Amino acid sequence: MNRTQFNEAVANNSKILARALETRITDFSEIIFWEGKKGKDLSIDQLMSKGPDIIGCCVVGALPSIQKSGADGFGYFGKAKNPQEVESKLCGVRHENIHIGRSGALSWSSDPTNKNNKGSMQTHFTGSYDANMSATTLKTKARRTFLVCFDQTTNEVICAYSLSPRQVAKELDLRQSNATLSLKLNVFMRDGKEAQYKVKRVGWEKWYKNLQQESKNEGRFIGTFGHLFESKRGCSGRKGVSPQELLAQLRINTREFFQLIDG
Repeated sequence: MNRTQFNEAVANNSKILARALETRITDFSEIIFWEGKKGKDLSIDQLMSKGPDIIGCCVVGALPSIQKSGADGFGYFGKAKNPQEVESKLCGVRHENIHIGRSGALSWSSDPTNKNNKGSMQTHFTGSYDANMSATTLKTKARRTFLVCFDQTTNEVICAYSLSPRQVAKELDLRQSNATLSLKLNVFMRDGKEAQYKVKRVGWEKWYKNLQQESKNEGRFIGTFGHLFESKRGCSGRKGVSPQELLAQLRINTREFFQLIDG
């Protein structure tokens, strides 16, 4: 596939993904793969298994590959004359799992009443690898890698960042002995670059601020909630909020409430 054909295919695919993001109706039958085939040329199970690669590649202007192994896609980046292999990582989050910690920062947690069961949003968004890969296989993962962050509640792309092949090789080598092997968003933000988007995205800072406000409005907090008692106003912003109302808003049980008061 030459550069002109590639650009035409990227334009086609980005329109299809933009429509899916807007309507929540997924039809990838006309998606064009690097090999020249379309989604309708694949069996349903093949096409669905390539879903994350299709979304990730469409967001950053690459073409997904139909191959089961090897690169997830291919793309021309910058002034490169030859196509580069792409590793695509897609990670999403739902709003109900996002809460505010004592410092005011957002955290992801499956159990907000447990202050130890949490992680920052920059470490929640993760590109995972098979920790059992051989050293030889691990070296093949040293390709341009994109992490696309997705809002599963609003059906929107939050942001996407990339790491160069050299950076990926370095980071994976540092983590090779870990029980789990992953590259988190904070690494992509620190050492990588933001992607050149082909579809609409929210943007990390805007999304983060929006979720902070939403979490406050809905009373989604992590662990101990003593900072809420420092004000004469309750979660709702009204004076004289009763303990019963506070319990309902924070969704913690009576025992935890009195432990909080006694402590």
